[in-house]
Amino acid sequence: MSVETEPIQSVQTPVETPRRDLWPLAANVLAWSVVAVILLAVGAWAARTGIQLRHDLWANSRTIRFKGDIINGYRRGWDVMRTAESAAGLPTNSDALAFTHAGDPKARQLTIRDIWLGIMINYDETAGQGDADYGLDYLPLRLMTMTLWVRSVERLGARDRDGFPRGGWPKSDDPSPQPEDDAQPLLDMNTICEGIAAVVMLALVWIWVGRWHGANEIVQPAWVWPKWMLAFLVASIGFWYSLQTSIGPPPRPTPMVQITNVATANNAVTVHGIVNGQEQPGRWRIQWGVTPAMERKSSIHGASESTLDVVITSQLRPVHTGDTVYLRLVATSNGFSSDTDVIQYTVGDPPLTVDQPASGGLAWPDWTVWMRMLALFTIMVATARALPLPHRGWACGLLAALLVWFDPITLINSHVWPQWDVWILPFIVSAILFATLDMWVAAGLLIGVGAMFKGQMLLGCGVLIIWPLFSGRIGATLRIAAGIALGAGFVVWPMILSTVDPHNQLRNYAAPDPVHWVLDAMVAAVLMAAASRLLPILWRAGKQHLLSPKSVTMKNTILLLGSALLIDAAWKLTLFLLHRHVPAAELSDPLLLWLTLAIILVPWILRGRFLGYWLVIVMAAVVWTAPALFNGDFAWKAVGIDYGSIKFPIMAMGNMSFSNLPQLLNLKYRWDLSDIIGTFSWGHPGDSATATDLDAKTTMSWAYGILLVFCGIAAAIQGRRKDPRTLLALSLPWLLFTMFMGQMSERYLLWFSALSAAMVGVSVGLSLLHVLLAIMAGGMIAAQLMTQYGDPGRWPGVNDFFIHNYPEIAWLMVLLTALYFVTMFLPSRKEIDRQDAKTPS
Repeated sequence: MSVETEPIQSVQTPVETPRRDLWPLAANVLAWSVVAVILLAVGAWAARTGIQLRHDLWANSRTIRFKGDIINGYRRGWDVMRTAESAAGLPTNSDALAFTHAGDPKARQLTIRDIWLGIMINYDETAGQGDADYGLDYLPLRLMTMTLWVRSVERLGARDRDGFPRGGWPKSDDPSPQPEDDAQPLLDMNTICEGIAAVVMLALVWIWVGRWHGANEIVQPAWVWPKWMLAFLVASIGFWYSLQTSIGPPPRPTPMVQITNVATANNAVTVHGIVNGQEQPGRWRIQWGVTPAMERKSSIHGASESTLDVVITSQLRPVHTGDTVYLRLVATSNGFSSDTDVIQYTVGDPPLTVDQPASGGLAWPDWTVWMRMLALFTIMVATARALPLPHRGWACGLLAALLVWFDPITLINSHVWPQWDVWILPFIVSAILFATLDMWVAAGLLIGVGAMFKGQMLLGCGVLIIWPLFSGRIGATLRIAAGIALGAGFVVWPMILSTVDPHNQLRNYAAPDPVHWVLDAMVAAVLMAAASRLLPILWRAGKQHLLSPKSVTMKNTILLLGSALLIDAAWKLTLFLLHRHVPAAELSDPLLLWLTLAIILVPWILRGRFLGYWLVIVMAAVVWTAPALFNGDFAWKAVGIDYGSIKFPIMAMGNMSFSNLPQLLNLKYRWDLSDIIGTFSWGHPGDSATATDLDAKTTMSWAYGILLVFCGIAAAIQGRRKDPRTLLALSLPWLLFTMFMGQMSERYLLWFSALSAAMVGVSVGLSLLHVLLAIMAGGMIAAQLMTQYGDPGRWPGVNDFFIHNYPEIAWLMVLLTALYFVTMFLPSRKEIDRQDAKTPS
């Protein structure tokens, strides 16, 4: 019996197309929109507040300003302007006259080429003088900037036929100082450089923090708002608002007043005191009486407009023996008033010496305010670092940018004591950013150009060459080195390609041969690069046809022979181009030989993707080989670099303020730059050994070089881990050479103080070290300014601390440097967690 079964029919369940959930995408866009609004709002507030703060600092610090640096810069630019006009065959002040009197047929405006010619002649005349003390130590871009500033001042101030600026110049070779407001273009340039550095720091910290996460940390979607976001925003608003209201300078300092002595003399009470008008016209008087209401007032006296303490005397009458007199000193200026505490004195008693602090001046917060602000700062950094990715990156970057923008030593250096150290700060930060992004040639170009503003650029940025070297990236090392040479070469191109006749030492500033040789050499390099690309075609054609059993066709034969002839013609043309402009005496120069071999041979062994970098390296080599072959002009180097290294033959500058290791060794142990520290020998023992005496300057330079190598090694280690501590290794050289090399100034702490703001992206502890170092750096330069111009009342606590502890503060600075140095090698806690996660249990 068979059982019939119905066939099983397969039931197909309809597959529903999943509906695309748009909520995560919309929430993600909303989240990043909110972040963009926060960044823009904070940026607008910081720009407005920072610019106003800089304006106030400039307006309220005239009493303690170093004016000599502004005057010196103006005189250097003034000399170049007159030299450029003379070389162009123009009358004095022709540029200003042509600008204000466009129809004057005898005048014309100077071009950039005219100004460069004036700079070159100025360098040659300075280097050619018999005295080795040139006085001028400006590198080309710094001198060019000063010259353009002078041109702008003369154009705006020219009002008469002679072209003399506002107020008139004496008709001599030594211009008198300009009004200080004419320095505004330089102050604007300082502000722009600070702003660029802050923005680039935001991007730099954002990138490094975004690269780094621990073994168990998950990158959350941007729309998942972290629980610490509210705390971060509240702490940030509280800290920056408190900082703005606490340290923002008033429109003018109030007058400073103090009563020192009260005595009875000639049936009157004689009051002695001190009044400091803080450079503002004002008045003072004694308010007094025999009751606490002090209903009487002495006559009004004028207060001095100087910044010095002026001793004042006032007699109060009528009084009677035994009366109790209540009195205080009151002074007003520019709408502000200051008064002392009320003093009681009994008429007829012995003289009373008053022991009370001065009142008035700039009022700074007490230590409790600073402690509360430190607590807010700690919470702000901790909450920023507690944010989950990806919000941690922009939060830490934002804080780092604000710390750069409001850095105390940067503000003082740029707008209280106007210096030009901040000009290279954006070049430093941008070079580190480009190196981070593997744009090594661009990083090198920035370093080379920045070094033509200040030579210290090469001291600190040397770590960017060592970093890829110890990372095993030889190509990156060559590319950044070529970029440095090329960037500097472009700036000094007009100088190093001018020639000198070795017989009569006449300078040819428009020599065509070196320029033509540089162009020919680059054409030759491009030719050989193109010819080397025919080698793969030749190899493939030969492999497919000559080595195959098929017969060789006429077409392939022509192809191979034509390629061979083309390659032969290329290297012969290369030799012709490299030698046709070179003087016969220089044809055997080893530089030319090696350059020729490199251009002809190297392209054949390089991969195609490296040819562009190779052409950059060749261009840098060609530019710097030209002055050796054509006897180029290096007067700019003798003046701007060589003289700068011997200008101040002392252990450290900033007397009574800057405390670094050389200053400590000098004052405590009587070391000097020329003291012999030891003897260094190399070679085989005996007659063939060579011994060299090492003086203190050389020893400290070698010590810094060794520490620089360690920084490069640390950067390679931390960079391989993608750890933000790489930023510490790349920044630390700017502190090391300032603390351990001779002839340094407290102004140079500006660079590391700004760069160490990146420690917000590393840890809370290193962020607090940044605050301490920024305070120390700002305090040193402030103490020097207050001491230099006799105005310690601006901030007596700071002045007393740094002056009374000088130079022992160097021990604290060395300790801070050592902490940074050790920390840059240590693995982060997340790296330890990562390694633990990889280790099998």
